[in-house]
Amino acid sequence: WGSAQCSSERGFNITVLHTNDIHSRFLEANKRGGKCSDNDREKDGCYGGVARIVTKVKEFKGKNEHTFFFNGGDFFQGTVWYTVLKYKIVAEAMARMMYDSVCLGNHEFDDGPEGLAPF
Repeated sequence: WGSAQCSSERGFNITVLHTNDIHSRFLEANKRGGKCSDNDREKDGCYGGVARIVTKVKEFKGKNEHTFFFNGGDFFQGTVWYTVLKYKIVAEAMARMMYDSVCLGNHEFDDGPEGLAPF
C-alpha cells in the first residue's frame, strides 16, 4: 500500500494510491502474516485485507476527486483462496477494490495462458 500527492501552483491536486503483490491475501492478517485473532485485534495488530484497502481508497477519493488507484500485479497465488478458486476469487475481489488501472505480475502467468485467459 502506498500513496503520494502532487499539487501545482494553481491548486490542482492529484493523489496516487498503489498496491501490489497482494497474492490472494483478501483477509486481514497479523504482523506474521497469519490469521488475525481477537487478541491481535485488541492490540491493533491486524493489517491489510480488502475491506481495509477499500475503506482507505474511499476515504482518499472522498477528499480528492483526482485520486487514482493502481495495482502493480501479483494478485494470483499465495493462499488457499487462490489454490481452490483460481482467477474467479481474484476477479471478484478486484471488482470490489475500485482500481483505476492494473497490470499483470509474474504470478498471473503461473497457471499458463489457459489459467490467465479467463481472468
